[in-house]
Amino acid sequence: MEIRAKIQTIAIGLALLVLATSAFAKEGRAALYEENETAKDLVARITAPTTEGAGIIFHVDEHYIYGITAKHVLYQQGKAVKDLKALFQAWPEKEFPVEVHKLHHAEDLAVFRADLRPFGMSRQEVLQVIPLDILGKSENLDPGDDLSAMGHSTAGAWITPKKWVPYARADGNAFLFEYPCPQGHSGGAVFDKSWRLVGMMIDEERPFCRALGIDAILKEVQR
Repeated sequence: MEIRAKIQTIAIGLALLVLATSAFAKEGRAALYEENETAKDLVARITAPTTEGAGIIFHVDEHYIYGITAKHVLYQQGKAVKDLKALFQAWPEKEFPVEVHKLHHAEDLAVFRADLRPFGMSRQEVLQVIPLDILGKSENLDPGDDLSAMGHSTAGAWITPKKWVPYARADGNAFLFEYPCPQGHSGGAVFDKSWRLVGMMIDEERPFCRALGIDAILKEVQR
């Protein structure tokens, strides 16, 4: 009887452990989903009659939201694209007027700014929903590391991979990862498995997508 009682005690303990592990896993998945939704608010759609792309917010002041994108989204045939608008996932009903703020000729990189003033929005209101504290390190990525991406399709839908996609290799100031980089994704964000920003998509190199590493981008922008 004593042995049977011990076996029952062990069985109950194992059952409780399984239940706790399952609950922890569900909680972990919920937290990851929440981080995913927060990270997506960092990404904007950049559009005009002659262009379509994405952008990533990196700074906010009292008048403007500043973002980075691929230079070819904002600058075509030797001049800035006209009638640019930004659409942010946090405020889907608003179209923000956009202007080209700075072009970086060494890389396919540009800085844009979206005007807050037409909507009467303050810096504090923007920072309540835009996660500017999720920077990762592209220099720390290794082949096979899980990544995700966020961009906008020309068909009018936000697109992110249905599963994690692997990092392939470094390529100068950029890196390649195993994703087809759909049209309209230029300027979109690449995140690591903790939903930290590690890069910005710039072009397709099938079967890969090429992204500028966030480390190189920050050095260029700070310059």
